[in-house]
Amino acid sequence: MRVSCVVFRRAGLGAFTAAALFLAAPAIASAATDYVCQSGQTGPGGTPCAFSTVGAVNSASLGSGDTVEFYAGDTFTDDTLYPESGVTYTSYVPTGSSATMGIIKPPAGSSGVDLYGGISNATVQNLDFEGGSYTTSTADGAATSDCCGNNLNDTLKNNTF
Repeated sequence: MRVSCVVFRRAGLGAFTAAALFLAAPAIASAATDYVCQSGQTGPGGTPCAFSTVGAVNSASLGSGDTVEFYAGDTFTDDTLYPESGVTYTSYVPTGSSATMGIIKPPAGSSGVDLYGGISNATVQNLDFEGGSYTTSTADGAATSDCCGNNLNDTLKNNTF
């Protein structure tokens, strides 16, 4: 962002100039938590769900530090989860729910989650991938490098496959 400023040398206008520069500065984005649920459900405190499919999550512009929570007990069958760098993917368990994990059941022949593609510092935890597998570069589920040896520090933990 380019900011133009005229400096006034009259008494009392220095504070005005500083305030103008402060207001012209770009806003700093904060981390967000988005919920994925089927129709009729809401997140905590009645928060509307931002997404209803894995495909919609994959298409979203998420940022580092964001969290995506899949509604525990809901089953999402439309797509493989393709995590983004720095984003945490987990389950949202409502108070009193007997379900403990959101369920991702990818189309036949697809993996449930794919951690390839040069992403870094993604976390996928507490999700149930039914009928699918995971695609990472290590067999234990902790993807520490991609095909070319780049350190990614991605984490898969407490999931079921």
